[in-house]
Amino acid sequence: MNALIDRMRQQQNEMLVITGINDDLTYAEIVNRVKIYIENLERLKSAYAYGDTDFDDPNLQKENVYDPIAFLEAEPDEFEALMHMVAHDVEHYLSIIIARKDDCSHSYNILLFACAMHVANSKTIPEDLQPFLVDHLLNPTVGQKKHGRGRRKRPEIETNLIGKAVSFAKSHGLTATRNDASVEKMSACDAVGEAVSELMREKRTKLSCSNYDAIQKIWQKYRKLA
Repeated sequence: MNALIDRMRQQQNEMLVITGINDDLTYAEIVNRVKIYIENLERLKSAYAYGDTDFDDPNLQKENVYDPIAFLEAEPDEFEALMHMVAHDVEHYLSIIIARKDDCSHSYNILLFACAMHVANSKTIPEDLQPFLVDHLLNPTVGQKKHGRGRRKRPEIETNLIGKAVSFAKSHGLTATRNDASVEKMSACDAVGEAVSELMREKRTKLSCSNYDAIQKIWQKYRKLA
């Protein structure tokens, strides 16, 4: 876990290095910086996953939380991000997850995954988590509900990422969107679209949209959320 934290800090430092504004940059150079910025944001995308798990919501429904076991089956390459998510949620929301374990298989599996993490790393299981593990070992049929597909809520993640990328492009002197009277496609939304298109061709992104109209709509949504 410390290695993961160190890696995230290193990636964040790399991302901050390129945020300085230089008025002499060409549009092509800005697009390239936006491309690098998006790549770094995607490496840190686990941060956005926390927003998808609103344990403070009293009206929480089963489909509003992630199932770590299903998540791992659907996204095996995201194991480190998943470990970070589970550790974060157990640290901050353990009592709430325990209270919901019998009614929500997702919560049950978060606890189960957390126990597995501690055992795999030869760490003492937190005292509040020990009764759950004992119950699970003595009565393994408890909480064995079929888990659904690993859910990513990609639209929310994509809105955050695209919105931040447009804001980053704006910091280089570009307007957010095109002027209706302008024939030049050199707005921040254009720059982000070009950057995403290049990353999609290189198969280095999981973003699903790159055309100007889609980027502009996401930017408007991001502004409202912000």
